Amino acid sequence: FPSHDNKNCHNSEDFIEECLESIINQSYQNFEVIVWDNNSQDQTETIVRRFSDLDSRIKYFKGEIFVPLGSARNLALSKCNGSWIAFLDSDDLWDSHFILDQITALSGKENGVFGYGFVTEFLQDSSLIKKVEPQRQNVCSEKFVFDKLLKGNFIYFSSFLLAAYRDWETDRKSVV
Repeated sequence: FPSHDNKNCHNSEDFIEECLESIINQSYQNFEVIVWDNNSQDQTETIVRRFSDLDSRIKYFKGEIFVPLGSARNLALSKCNGSWIAFLDSDDLWDSHFILDQITALSGKENGVFGYGFVTEFLQDSSLIKKVEPQRQNVCSEKFVFDKLLKGNFIYFSSFLLAAYRDWETDRKSVV
């Protein structure tokens, strides 16, 4: 299963290098990284291009104008080509086994379309804000997710992997 990280950023020069390193150092290596630069005005592009020059799995795209985060994520989604989608904000990091753990947990499950894991969030000065540690169940049944989401959001955006879906009639990539 090709796995994809959908990387979205804006003025991320302080974080993007460490974030990309957390992706390329994954124990699971069959992925592409889509970096959608939401019209950064700092050195983000230079840093990402340094990585993409060394690793062909890293694809860099820059928006001509700044757009809201949801729109930027949809633009990045349109560039993805694989069976799985994972988002990682430019100021977040993944554990080195994040992708492997998620794909292992979801593979072979009849309704396995969504899994979540651990995320560490940092302040700009690199001090730890929080480490998000979900409940042990990392493959979510539809009922489990529905019941939990009725009570509030329990899943950190940079902590999940989900199955991609292509609507062949409109040729648009979306998530299940």
